[in-house]
Amino acid sequence: LLHPAYPNWLLNLKRFAHYFYQISKHSSVRLLALQHLTKIFKTYHTIYSEPIIRTLFSIFHETLERETCDEVLVQALRFWGQMLQQSSCPAAVMAIELLSKHAKQEKQATAVAVLVEALHVKWTQSQSIHTIKIYHTLVELLNHPLESTRRVALECLTQIRSNKTYQILLDGVRSSFLQLDVSTKAPVLTRR
Repeated sequence: LLHPAYPNWLLNLKRFAHYFYQISKHSSVRLLALQHLTKIFKTYHTIYSEPIIRTLFSIFHETLERETCDEVLVQALRFWGQMLQQSSCPAAVMAIELLSKHAKQEKQATAVAVLVEALHVKWTQSQSIHTIKIYHTLVELLNHPLESTRRVALECLTQIRSNKTYQILLDGVRSSFLQLDVSTKAPVLTRR
């Protein structure tokens, strides 16, 4: 039922995850569920990138809300780190935007921090206009209500702006996209 050949397979995927949280009191079972979700993502993410990201985000958000076992939380964070590493840049940006908007507690902010660092890695792998989208996303996180999220975004931006490799990447992108809205009071990337 969790194969794309079946109707409503993404809905089935959601129900699969909810099922384990409703019936299982054992963290080992939830870890197995996360491993299964990871396998599904690795198998189908290139074909169904955006819908899978949205579905798994919903599942992951539930993990953060309900999970009491640190081991399961760590596994979930690793899973999302892997997801960002393997996703296309647009899907990666969408994931970080979705999660950052929902992060209201420090536990969730830790997840955002992990994802921001993964997004930072995506910056180094991309040589297209998506690099600018990633940069804008990091800048927007400077206004996030959680201090820890603002801090990790600032650290990533500092690395981006101080590394010559990133400057070379940006030279390959149209300069008109490098200017940010002045109303955001965010730093503007300048060429050196």
